[in-house]
Amino acid sequence: MRLFAGIDGGQSQTRCVIADERGVLLGRGTAGPADEVGASSDSTRLRDALGDALSAAMRAAHLSPATRVDTVVAGVSGYEGSPRGVRPDLPAQRSVLLHDAPIAHAGAFAARAGIVVIAGTGSVAYGVAASGEAVTVGGWGFLFGDDGSAFAIARETVRAATCAFDDGRLDDALFRAVQAHSGYPSLHGFVRACSDGAVARDAIAALAKTTLVLAEHGDERAAQIARSSAAALAHLAGGAARRLEMIAPEVCFVGGLLANAWFSQQIDAALGAGAPAMRRVAPRYDPAAGALLLAYREAGLQVTEVIG
Repeated sequence: MRLFAGIDGGQSQTRCVIADERGVLLGRGTAGPADEVGASSDSTRLRDALGDALSAAMRAAHLSPATRVDTVVAGVSGYEGSPRGVRPDLPAQRSVLLHDAPIAHAGAFAARAGIVVIAGTGSVAYGVAASGEAVTVGGWGFLFGDDGSAFAIARETVRAATCAFDDGRLDDALFRAVQAHSGYPSLHGFVRACSDGAVARDAIAALAKTTLVLAEHGDERAAQIARSSAAALAHLAGGAARRLEMIAPEVCFVGGLLANAWFSQQIDAALGAGAPAMRRVAPRYDPAAGALLLAYREAGLQVTEVIG
């Protein structure tokens, strides 16, 4: 039995699926973050995340640890053509690393034209026209971009908390939320630790969940942050549509932020107010399954569905 694997390496978590040559899903596995932003040349972050996720999927599939797969495709957040740290050594006859946007698109549209927007710890839009032309919009990283992402929401939440502190509004909901989330005795200590890199980006981004809950329950400042983020994600999709000259394209949003139904509704509202006109659709598969479909393509197999 030939085995194939797809891996979605994100900034907060890495997910892997393993399947046979017919597209029948055998197992899933998860591991820690895989992105290499700020990583040194001796970093094993990417290698460990991909290897651990694949090993977990093999265990779930009741496969021997010595099993080798035919082809594995791994999409990694922020990947730019070569690893910054130690190169992964996966148990596969062939392995391909690429940016995570194409695997998200492959999962969402299963080879059809459309635009996918990843709204997780970071953010990026990836569009593919009927002609096969593809563009990437956004994806500039947490320092200069990632508009609308969980990190961006968290960043604005912390900024609102610092303003509340400076104004003496210590009963402000966002100030209290940041204090509770941080675990630090003071806001100054938390902000300094974030600036020094002592707090991981995914840990900062996790604050976005609290912000969205506060927004849903009527906190106006939190709602402003959330609506602005939804508009930023819609803008990414619109940018891809304009560059590809797509008229009324289908657009799919994926990522952890979509778990909040209220925020998803704000995205719908932002899409409706934007131009060009876009029609939101649900993803057919998740990004890890999209990577799996690309693994079949890499091996020359015409498998277009994931079963199970």
